[in-house]
Amino acid sequence: MDFEIRGNRKPGGGRLVRERAAYFELMEQGYSTRDAARIVGINLRTGKRWRNGWHSPPHGQKPVPPIYGTGPASASPETADSPGTSRFLTETERIHIADRLREKATIRRIACELGRSPSTISREVRRNRRPMPNGGFAYQPFHAHRRAERRRARPKTGKIGQNPELRDFIQDHLILRWSPEQICRVLRARFPDRPEMHVTHETIYQAVEQRTAAMVTMKAMLVHAPDPLRNETAGKTQIALARHLAGLRPRQLDAPEDALRHALRTLAKRWQYLDTEARDLTKMIADLVHRAAPQLLEPFGIGVDTAAEILVVVGDNPERIKSEAALAKLAGIAPVPTGSGMTSGRHRINHGGHRQLDAAIYRTVIVRMRFHQPTIDYVNRRTAEGKTKREIIRCLKRYVIREVYHLIRPAPRTISAAS
Repeated sequence: MDFEIRGNRKPGGGRLVRERAAYFELMEQGYSTRDAARIVGINLRTGKRWRNGWHSPPHGQKPVPPIYGTGPASASPETADSPGTSRFLTETERIHIADRLREKATIRRIACELGRSPSTISREVRRNRRPMPNGGFAYQPFHAHRRAERRRARPKTGKIGQNPELRDFIQDHLILRWSPEQICRVLRARFPDRPEMHVTHETIYQAVEQRTAAMVTMKAMLVHAPDPLRNETAGKTQIALARHLAGLRPRQLDAPEDALRHALRTLAKRWQYLDTEARDLTKMIADLVHRAAPQLLEPFGIGVDTAAEILVVVGDNPERIKSEAALAKLAGIAPVPTGSGMTSGRHRINHGGHRQLDAAIYRTVIVRMRFHQPTIDYVNRRTAEGKTKREIIRCLKRYVIREVYHLIRPAPRTISAAS
């Protein structure tokens, strides 16, 4: 393209209307940003700003929309019926990509023809290309479309559920009271060359909480279910609801109701599997707690989960907790004085320490405030003294951690005097 660069290119030399139009025309022809900016004689940063738009323009200027996605896609005749604004690439678009790649067209040119971002086309080719027996890669549209559909299928089976070896490893170490953070580090150290055995601690936490998420999803889907199905499941417990939904026999997927029944049946079976696994793990944890520290289950409001969390944090050697104050600081329950000069003798909650242990003690306090009569009387008395609920909870957490310390403190060793 022949373009005459103007002579006055200093700041304030006039609006670049002609340059902007020529720049967009070059971009439509498949030129790169750098080459188009060089031909029309503008700065590379100006070209990028024209192409991507101003997200935060200077003061007094209006935002400029990007060049992509602002209007109807300039699709070729064979792709005119494809939805250019769809989130996912269609099979027709993938066929067009494969044809243009065989014709040695650039990624930017293909993106302009489909009305897509160049990064979308580049990512599609990189993710869904197929390795060839003689070496190298080839983009095959039907194989790429099937691969993308399988990757997008919902609900997905998690990485832990797909790998029995990984699932058994995590379950065995959870029984041994390892934290998810420790498990993910050991997996990377023990299997450095096997990425399928690498997970993050967030993935392990999600696997533990998937049972609750499955039940919430089922109840949310029942809101939009037909009236007969809602009447059948009304008032059922979680176990009865999962058993009823798992027994559904959906017909062929001819109507939205059939799809809903199929989804509910799949979620119910998944919830039953997770419920069985969670019950087994809870029973194992309860046996370990009864064997290690049965005295932790005697106080009101401390259950198996809370006692297990306490034992995990304290460890097998309680002597390392030197004092009651050290345990309170470890749990993030030690009071912190407010630093304002206008507040004398007031304290606030400590936001440090072990958050899981702090949450376990908080649950114990909430249970006692609701069902424990001495705690209810204490709350009423402190409220009458002008304490806020937040301050009362802080005091109660300190009382609970003091009680826990005396329960896990090792018994004093008796030294027999020599006769």
